[in-house]
Amino acid sequence: MAGTVSVSRAVYAKPPAAKAAKQPIGVGGFSGPQATKVRARVLKVLRESGSYEVTEVEDVKPGASAQTYQNMAQGIAADAIVVGTVSQSANLTIGVYGTNGARVDAIQIKGGTFPKLYKAIDNEVEIAVADPLERAHSGGKGAAAAAAPAAAAPAAAAAKGGDDEDEDEPPAKPAKPAKAAVAKEDTEEAVESDESSEAPSSADSDDSSSSEAPAESEKGLRPL
Repeated sequence: MAGTVSVSRAVYAKPPAAKAAKQPIGVGGFSGPQATKVRARVLKVLRESGSYEVTEVEDVKPGASAQTYQNMAQGIAADAIVVGTVSQSANLTIGVYGTNGARVDAIQIKGGTFPKLYKAIDNEVEIAVADPLERAHSGGKGAAAAAAPAAAAPAAAAAKGGDDEDEDEPPAKPAKPAKAAVAKEDTEEAVESDESSEAPSSADSDDSSSSEAPAESEKGLRPL
């Protein structure tokens, strides 16, 4: 008897979905009161989010030139460079710079006190940086798409105004057909022909009057 072959269900099981690639970013230096502790807290949140491949580039400080941000982002193959500034009132401003060195956005995390600031970092940083980092990944297309309708609105209004002006103008009167001119010429020719036809009649009348005149004179000379 032929042996039976059993096939495990694992053969037909779907392969596990590939994990989404992490976005590469660089985290630069932080400045201000307790900058080291604040930066360490931000690094912890970004790494634990599982969305970013974080590279520390502490040499890049807040307020650096656009060329510095660009060189560092291209050097580590990152989509963005993140730096931070801590104020005296325990508020954190996070700057996100794209691969071209331009600032994509500046996010403020309010604290008031440092214990409150650390708590706000844990709760808000991941959500706050998600959109600017996504725009940096797409090369700033999100910001350009948002600006396009605003720029197009004045142009559309101007175009509409031009259409309204055109509508207010009365339509041009159609040119008179050439047939009317022809009819006028025919009328003038008819008048001239009438005048020429009437001329001989007047001449005839003159001839008749002149012929009658001798007859009358001859009649007057007849003897009684």
